[in-house]
Amino acid sequence: FVNQWDNYQAMDVSGKMQGVLNDFTLKNFLLKAKDNEFQTGEIRLAKLMDGNFSIRTNQISTQFTYKGLKSVLPKFVSSKMGNFADDFGRLKYNGLAYINKQQVNAKGNLITGIGQAQISSFTLRDFSTKNPKYNGVLTVKDLNVTALTKNKEVGLISGRIDVTGQGFDLNTLSLKTQSDIRSIDLMGKSINNVLIDGTLSGKQFNGMLSINDQQARGKINGKIDFSTKRLFADVKGNIDYLNLSYFG
Repeated sequence: FVNQWDNYQAMDVSGKMQGVLNDFTLKNFLLKAKDNEFQTGEIRLAKLMDGNFSIRTNQISTQFTYKGLKSVLPKFVSSKMGNFADDFGRLKYNGLAYINKQQVNAKGNLITGIGQAQISSFTLRDFSTKNPKYNGVLTVKDLNVTALTKNKEVGLISGRIDVTGQGFDLNTLSLKTQSDIRSIDLMGKSINNVLIDGTLSGKQFNGMLSINDQQARGKINGKIDFSTKRLFADVKGNIDYLNLSYFG
């Protein structure tokens, strides 16, 4: 009944359907396709027949890979999904989800191949473009920033992140954040208890950093430029303690 559906991968589907073909609700719904699984007590799907799809559920449990999900969907859907999550590994999500061709909204718990997140709120827009836009509040654990940015300067990060930004490539991304970082791997060194309030654009950070770590303690304001191999900083502040041998 969806004329544009051009993918004939085998799917196992169960549940109760109510509504018309272009606006219906599925209850006690379970879908399995390849190594992808989606389960929800109730989910509403609308406008599938004209390509301007809308999917909404207050509670869904999933296990899938982003590449695997695209492989079982029709081209009019998969072609708009981009590749931003191709390297996230297997995604296990429990929570709210609202998806259309312009944006994804989520609130719940996420476990991926690059880390874990408790999502208080998250919106991803223009996800089919090279520079998707996003905003949200997340508490992350061992998030592999290298997998997101393709840059080895920043590794694992844990803490509460409030962020509004665009893009994931460190060379082009632009974001604003107020974050309380429990731990972060920076240039091969682990730093704990970092407060961040500022902007990141063009491999330059402008704003405030407050650090309370065994190897460094203090608060600075200004610009940090890491666009070259040699770090450049133009900052003002108070440094209570700095172990130069640790960072050297």
